[in-house]
Amino acid sequence: MKAANKTIRLLLSACLCFLILIIGSAQKDDTFSRRLNSILDHAQSASLYRQNVDWNQLRNEVLERAGNRASMEDIQPALNHLLEVLGDEHGKIFFQQNVVAYYFGGLKDHHKGFDVNMYNVIQRGQKYNFEVKMLGPETGYVRLCGMPMGDNYKMAEELVRKICYVQVDLPQNWVLDLRYNGGGNLFPMAEALVPLLGEGPAGGTDGILDAEDAVWKVNDEMFYYGDFTLAVPKMCLFSRLPKIAVLTSMYTTSSGEAIAVMFKGRNHTRFFGQKTLGMTTVTDWHPIDKHTTMSISVSYYKDRKGKVYTEYIEPDEYFPFEENPLSENDQCLKRAMAWLKE
Repeated sequence: MKAANKTIRLLLSACLCFLILIIGSAQKDDTFSRRLNSILDHAQSASLYRQNVDWNQLRNEVLERAGNRASMEDIQPALNHLLEVLGDEHGKIFFQQNVVAYYFGGLKDHHKGFDVNMYNVIQRGQKYNFEVKMLGPETGYVRLCGMPMGDNYKMAEELVRKICYVQVDLPQNWVLDLRYNGGGNLFPMAEALVPLLGEGPAGGTDGILDAEDAVWKVNDEMFYYGDFTLAVPKMCLFSRLPKIAVLTSMYTTSSGEAIAVMFKGRNHTRFFGQKTLGMTTVTDWHPIDKHTTMSISVSYYKDRKGKVYTEYIEPDEYFPFEENPLSENDQCLKRAMAWLKE
């Protein structure tokens, strides 16, 4: 009798474990299905390129490629396919803060000489840093590199402090060096450059719908992105709008390109260097669930004159990329300095 009871208990335990496995697997599949469909739903409703896509066909293709796989890593090809069909080279999908999907369509004609190692060095902030100094008695120099996410106010305040420290020497002209700017956090960069941008419109974004547009402007010495501002107090004021030479390269990308666009159409401004990389889109940061985030292109950059940038920012005068800024071989900087003296 005892043996029979023991056998029954073992059988019940095995059945219970099997049932738990089935329920757990079903719940996992359901969570995964909801996640994948939420990704597709957000792309269909928000993507800058959504009108170029047959959504019934694309949705079927993505779901078919995903199949019954139950991990984000396993369906990376399906998610990459989504971004590829959209043509979104600026978009990414993150799972547990790691990139699990992206699309790169290959180098363009204006990327001749592109060095992947240099691009990675700039993206990782391994060599080039923010720098402000005087170049001679009349010219200020700002090397603005990409910035990480973090305390926007604190980062902007530090940049403003350094620029104002140089402004004490009363430079009449400025060089804004964006050649080593790989993008990142736009807000502290834009806030720090308010004295150079000048009051009034500075451009904005251009989406499919009016509701997806935003205005960049400087008002009362504060940078606004739509209605948002960091409101960092400026410790120095410029008595006049300075003449500015903006330097760009094929490694200037993303929010670095946004900064460049803010200076397009500005009086007393000229661009030197190379066409920028070509990620001239605003990306959102949309949580799919507590583990998954989607960042896709939702609008283009637009300058203060209303020109929309769908590819890259072009310089007024072309010069090759210089790996060693401020060196004797920096022909781009030399020409910019000569123009500032004209």
